[in-house]
Amino acid sequence: MTVLARSTEWTGSDPELMHHYSLYTSTSIARRPEMQLVWQVEIPKIAYSHEFLMHGILALSALHIACTCPDKYSSYLKSSRYHIALALRSFRKALLAPRAENCCALFASSSIIMLYTFATPAEPDSAGTWAVLESVIELFRLCRGILALKGFMAVIRNSPLRPLFLQDFDASISIVRGNPNKLFVGIENELHQLSYFLDAELSDTHQKLSCGHALERLDYSFKCIQHAELPLECGMIYIWPISVQEEFIYLVKEMNVGALVLMAYYCAQLCVFKDYWFVGERARSLFSEISTALPERLWKWLAWPKSVIYHDVDL
Repeated sequence: MTVLARSTEWTGSDPELMHHYSLYTSTSIARRPEMQLVWQVEIPKIAYSHEFLMHGILALSALHIACTCPDKYSSYLKSSRYHIALALRSFRKALLAPRAENCCALFASSSIIMLYTFATPAEPDSAGTWAVLESVIELFRLCRGILALKGFMAVIRNSPLRPLFLQDFDASISIVRGNPNKLFVGIENELHQLSYFLDAELSDTHQKLSCGHALERLDYSFKCIQHAELPLECGMIYIWPISVQEEFIYLVKEMNVGALVLMAYYCAQLCVFKDYWFVGERARSLFSEISTALPERLWKWLAWPKSVIYHDVDL
């Protein structure tokens, strides 16, 4: 095993960040004790041999402090950006040619980077009017990057990371259990109606196919969440982003009305995970941008996700 060498990349605040991660951040990523233990113990063990994962851990820890301690926001945000830049630099290189020896580290890093991207505050001054939407598009792209590890999933599933792979992520298994949690009342009919919407609004065949595939996968992800055991684990918010095609992400970027309406339904999924600090009110801010981007004639298609997202608000 290769132990991390001393380097000018490490800073005097790193022990504090690791301490915070071990006590607080690691247990905030999951709800079930066996999963928390993976984040708290097993992933740091792997990180001792992989600098990109250690930098990712420190980046997420610093961002956690920044987001939960407003008086320390600026300094810890700066620290988190420093570490995530170093993490991404070597992570991207390693992901080009994954091996059995580093696939667990790459998987853990991918997960941390996705969490980090969700948690990072959107900045309108640098990202433009659609700051939140742009950050979510980046998240979707990162999610697809994890597909590079597809050939190593058996190795990862049989590693100490095994508890992270819940049966809840497989609708064919979770549905058999029955007893849906009723988080999304009426969603089956809503998604059925969306197929007519896509057919009417999209004239391009490729766009129809891409959005049609995204709708099928959206239905699958809703089924997974509806049949999952409570408490819900945050990994479920990545089921849909990982499964959509590259073309669909491009359509969202191009403000395609079909793709944006499907994204509005994804906001309903995000809403049920708002108790996680790295999700928070992301559902409402993303939904607001999508509503602004869509013409008023299409707002009727946003009624259902709006009712889920704002169910506790007197509109």
